[in-house]
Amino acid sequence: ADAEGLFLLAEPNAGRPDLEDGQAVYRLSPEDFAAAVARIHQAGVRIVGGCCGTGPEHIAALSRTIRS
Repeated sequence: ADAEGLFLLAEPNAGRPDLEDGQAVYRLSPEDFAAAVARIHQAGVRIVGGCCGTGPEHIAALSRTIRS
C-alpha cells in the first residue's frame, strides 16, 4: 500500500511490565524510552507519544531527544 501523504502515529508502552503485588510496574527509564522512540521517529513516524507506563518525564525526554 502507498503511504505517501499519510501521517504515521506511534504510542509505545514504557517496556514490558513486571507484576509486583498485583500491579504493573514499568522499568524503562525516560532516557531509554526516548532513545527507542527516537529511532521510530527517524524511520518516518511523525506523531509520537507514550502509552502504558509513560509519564510526563518520558515525554519530556522524548521531546529533548527528538529536538537535539
